[in-house]
Amino acid sequence: MASITRQLRRRLTREQRRAYRRQQVQQARASRHQLDRIHQQLPKQVHALLDPLESAFSRPTHRRFVLLALVAILTLGGRTIANLLRCLGVLAPGHSSSYHRVFSQRR
Repeated sequence: MASITRQLRRRLTREQRRAYRRQQVQQARASRHQLDRIHQQLPKQVHALLDPLESAFSRPTHRRFVLLALVAILTLGGRTIANLLRCLGVLAPGHSSSYHRVFSQRR
């Protein structure tokens, strides 16, 4: 659950909202660390090919882009983001919307 709806927010106490937010922060931090570990384990050839594009992205976005690019090479059939994430399974840390945002037009 990425955000708390207005109705749910009214039902939660201030402490519950703080605890929920702390939980979200911890999950985001854990997924960033997992992305970094995956990125460090990639072969040198992948780094040589995709690291020049790093300046076009923020660090977490670049990590997600590299992961999506690699799985696009290995995936059969339609290469939609949802299909790529389905093929990655548990190797794709974080929420699926963060992978969809890689190719959005916003900064």
